[in-house]
Amino acid sequence: MNHKPNLVCVDGITPPKAAKVKVKTNTNAAALPTILLKLRNHALEDLHRMFGAMFYQADDMFFEYAHRADDPESQEACLNAMRELRLKQREIEKSFYTSIAKVFHRLPDPRFYKPASLESISMAPQLALVHNDELEESVTLEGMVKKARSQFSSQLYQINTRLDVLVLSVSVDQANSPFDPAVICEAIRSATHLVKCDIKYRLIFYKLFQRHILDCYDRVLDNCNFRLAKSGILPDLKDTPRQLRKTGGNIRPGEQSKEATKDTTATDAANEFFSQLQALMASVRQATETINSLSVIGSNSVKARTVENRELIDILTALQKIQPRGEAAVNGSINTQQNVRDTLSNFLKQQESRIGPKKVGEVDADVINFVAMLFDFILDDENLPVQVKAIIGRLQIPYLKVALLDRTFFNRAGHPARKLINEIARAGIGLSEQGDSFMEDAVFKKIQHVAQRVLDQFSENPNCFEEIYEEFNTFMKVEVRRSSMLEQRTRAVEEGRVRSCEAKRESVLALESRVLNKVLPDVVEKIINDVWINYLSLIFLKQGSKSNDWEHALLVVDRLIESVTPAKNPAHLKQLFAGFPTLLKDIRAGFSTLSYNPFKTGRLMEELEHILVQVLQGDTPDHLKPKLALRDEQGGDGATSIEESKNKKIGQLQAVSKSPQSESFADQLHKRAAVDPSSSKVARLDIVKKVEPIRPDLPELAENDEALIKAKSLPVGSWVEQAESDGTKCRRKLAAFIKSVDKLIFVNRSGVKVCEQCTLEVAHALKSGQLVILEDSLLFDRALENVIGNLRKIRQQSL
Repeated sequence: MNHKPNLVCVDGITPPKAAKVKVKTNTNAAALPTILLKLRNHALEDLHRMFGAMFYQADDMFFEYAHRADDPESQEACLNAMRELRLKQREIEKSFYTSIAKVFHRLPDPRFYKPASLESISMAPQLALVHNDELEESVTLEGMVKKARSQFSSQLYQINTRLDVLVLSVSVDQANSPFDPAVICEAIRSATHLVKCDIKYRLIFYKLFQRHILDCYDRVLDNCNFRLAKSGILPDLKDTPRQLRKTGGNIRPGEQSKEATKDTTATDAANEFFSQLQALMASVRQATETINSLSVIGSNSVKARTVENRELIDILTALQKIQPRGEAAVNGSINTQQNVRDTLSNFLKQQESRIGPKKVGEVDADVINFVAMLFDFILDDENLPVQVKAIIGRLQIPYLKVALLDRTFFNRAGHPARKLINEIARAGIGLSEQGDSFMEDAVFKKIQHVAQRVLDQFSENPNCFEEIYEEFNTFMKVEVRRSSMLEQRTRAVEEGRVRSCEAKRESVLALESRVLNKVLPDVVEKIINDVWINYLSLIFLKQGSKSNDWEHALLVVDRLIESVTPAKNPAHLKQLFAGFPTLLKDIRAGFSTLSYNPFKTGRLMEELEHILVQVLQGDTPDHLKPKLALRDEQGGDGATSIEESKNKKIGQLQAVSKSPQSESFADQLHKRAAVDPSSSKVARLDIVKKVEPIRPDLPELAENDEALIKAKSLPVGSWVEQAESDGTKCRRKLAAFIKSVDKLIFVNRSGVKVCEQCTLEVAHALKSGQLVILEDSLLFDRALENVIGNLRKIRQQSL
């Protein structure tokens, strides 16, 4: 049942015994480029081979569904659908190929209307207008299209980009690309409608189509991308295939497992990467500046025998067993940055008198030299403490063995050995060099334990790295979770402290403007100082300064101040008398909200009621009698001077609100009032908790200063190392950056707060070199990128 597709060849010769696929095209349409014609034929050939595998499995699947049918009628219907599908196989294939060919021919025509996508069929306005079967079919095909687009996004991007360059008359994208999954799904929908059957059996066929064609569609895309790149169309586009992918031919699906396919692909990619690496090393080997470091490993005799890979692994295993152990390997008394090349070369020369001259082969020598360069970068990296680098240095021989045994080590980012060394580096970056406490740190001890496990257990099976990595990763997850909880608490405390200071400041500003130049009883001052500032702060923290409760609390203060001032006229007195019960109720509510001391509450309320009764009876309150006596002595009311003083105080208040100093706003107002002779008595608002100083006495930096820009853009979670005054270096992590008050909170590895600084302090520390931002990205990947970059520079210089 596997038939050749009916295709017309590019050169005009039709394959024998094959009917032509008649495709009606617009005679005025732009001519299809020859390359695109060939590409269409190759794509259809690949799809044809997949169709053969799909129909091969169709009978088995339909028989299985018929066997699971609940009643004879359903079983018979399933078998009838299978027979109908088998009889119309050629028609289905022809319709499928014709539909795709039409899209190719319409591509260059800019007047062609874009076909309706599968998404448009299932849009909300149309859902009520389509039949249930059509809706179910559309939803199924739409899901297949979305999955394929997501799964093969890279290949689709490549093919569309190349077609856009190839076809000059139109812009090629997802909507009109002949390779988009929506095109082949629409083609199979149209083709399967030739078979008259129930929708559930058509959905069975769609499952077959997805399994054998759509899930393997990357083969078609890779082959087409390869052919276009080989033809010179964007050959350097990222992720371009380097060779044709096998489409499977007439092999039954399932004969080659997906795991085997993945392994083959990984091996091919590793071999390709290593071939490029060898070419790079060969060109660099000729450079004079590297001739000594890349010299022959072993004997220079022309009669020297090349050491086989198996023998080389055994020699390295023997050297691995004599690695230094214990604290001596990490406290600097032993040089862990050993030269494995020289050690291996000396070992071979020592055996020369006994078993003849030997040398390491060129391929293995390239691996040894490359791994040595990687470890040189790692051990020179300033982002890790010396003790951690010493531990990593002990792992050079095991990692060299991994590279010799497994070519995927260099190009597979998920290799367990690479993940392990990256995790060790990530864990070690937070360790500060602090003498004995460093050696007792739980993370450092675990790093030592992991390194020793590698030296003891790794012989030739790289799988042991997976087990060791999982153990270390599990341990670090617990440590990170513990430190993250402390970091969160530290952030919450600091943010709460800043928020509390902001609330206190806003409360003081709101109240200060109301009591300026007011002579208030001591009990009112005490209520404002001890209760109402805190009550307003609480409202600010919960609801903000725009809330109704905030406005109501300030209104209570206004009414309180007004109530302890003698009435202007009988109507005013009547108004004060009417609001007397409500005022007392609101003040008591504030006391209750704060859970203020009941005994003190009762005493304050008694004193307040006494003054309020005096005002309501028309008597002069005690706190105003000294002022009246002073006015009588001066012979005037002083209203003008008081009004001027009030305006002056308001201006002072605005200036204070913009002041960056750490002193509380109330204290600044008090100092200004003390030197103002025109000021009457000012109610003092005592701030218990002042804003903490955060700006040091340092010269300002320009806004475009590089250090200041770097300080302002320092991401939360970054690690830094700062030199202390006693010469020690402390590593810290930025746990929070509270921009509203320009405060950076630093914690140690355990998540405990170490210090806080402003951006100006950090910028000056960066500028002076006292503070260094540490790089905590994947260590091995950085080493790989750096070494390859250096080799390319050396090759360019030697040309």
